[in-house]
Amino acid sequence: MDARDVNILVVDREEDLRYALAFRLRSVGYRVYEASDDKTARTQFERHLIHLVVLDAFTAEQEALALAEHFRSAQPETQILILVPFDAVPTRERAAEIGIAEVMVKPVSARQLMTTIAGALRKRFPEGAFPGQPAILIVDDEEDVRFMLAFRLRYAGYSVAEAKDGAQALSMIHQTKYDVVILDVMMPRMDGFEVLRRLQTVDEHPAVIFLTAVTQLEDRVRGLELGAVDYVAKPFDLEEVVARVGVALREKTRLEGANAASLEDPLTLLGNRRAFTHALEKEISRAIRFERRAALIAIDADGLKRINDAAGHEAGDRYLRAISAAIRATCRRVDSAFRVGGDEFAVVLTESDRAAAERFCSRFAEALAERPLAEGISVSASCGIAVFPEDGRCQATLIEAADRMLYASKRKRV
Repeated sequence: MDARDVNILVVDREEDLRYALAFRLRSVGYRVYEASDDKTARTQFERHLIHLVVLDAFTAEQEALALAEHFRSAQPETQILILVPFDAVPTRERAAEIGIAEVMVKPVSARQLMTTIAGALRKRFPEGAFPGQPAILIVDDEEDVRFMLAFRLRYAGYSVAEAKDGAQALSMIHQTKYDVVILDVMMPRMDGFEVLRRLQTVDEHPAVIFLTAVTQLEDRVRGLELGAVDYVAKPFDLEEVVARVGVALREKTRLEGANAASLEDPLTLLGNRRAFTHALEKEISRAIRFERRAALIAIDADGLKRINDAAGHEAGDRYLRAISAAIRATCRRVDSAFRVGGDEFAVVLTESDRAAAERFCSRFAEALAERPLAEGISVSASCGIAVFPEDGRCQATLIEAADRMLYASKRKRV
């Protein structure tokens, strides 16, 4: 649900306080109604479908509780927050009986109140709170800007984190995968341009939306050339930011789908040679960084030419798919499998030594034996193992070592 579809009723006899809260809520995008007394509050409540009520108890807590009970009986799904001058157990007990979402003791900071309101609305509209929602990182040195954006985006159903400067943002991005980064341009020590430049070295880096008060065309162009997908000018409209985040996510999903297709072998649905090159390089870098081992297994389909000649290429395709299915069944979730040539496959084993690689080959042979192609035709393949770092410290030497072991294994089968 859009914020503009949410109706909030603010009941407070103090005009300044009522105005301040209503102004802040409207700035986030909510539709806000105001009342200074019980009669006006009841009229507003009956006239509009109110989703949440913020009710100041003034000095008459019992009257406020009675009004809240009236609201709850009329619309049980309405969320109600009551502000009280002091904490009292009887008040909280009565509020719990009525079903009031929160009792807050004054004075209450604007941030605390807005956060509580957001939480109550998420209870009212639970469809916005689901696991696996897109992750957004807001990077801005102004706390109020971060708060407003985070508040609105969380209500839109996103998982939101905040960073106060570029260094903190880069650290968080290296530890957590974010889908979109909303990045302020003008920040002390490290500006948004430098953050974006450093992001280009991050694998699967997020989509970046620049947040800027800079109006010069050359600065906007510079940001887009560095890889930003969009920019929003300050002062901004929160609904526009939410819309632009949605567009950025849809485009990111489309590009990732296209990229995945370009890295996939269409016959076996394993990764292709291009994906293999990238994955092996990444695994070697990981092994060097954490001083761990990694294993490469080269696999060759035995007798593919004979099957193609005897039964046709369709049978040969089924043969290759059977081998890929056996590879997939043997891999752990952290391992990666690829078809790198006509009858050639490769598997990259994360944090694995030679013994682990040999166990993989043994389980793979068992999986192949369970997948006969047809009557009288068994599926078989040869394997060669190379382990980082003892067999090679770079892609070329590891691949060469694995191929050498593969050819030795095939000679034994002849």
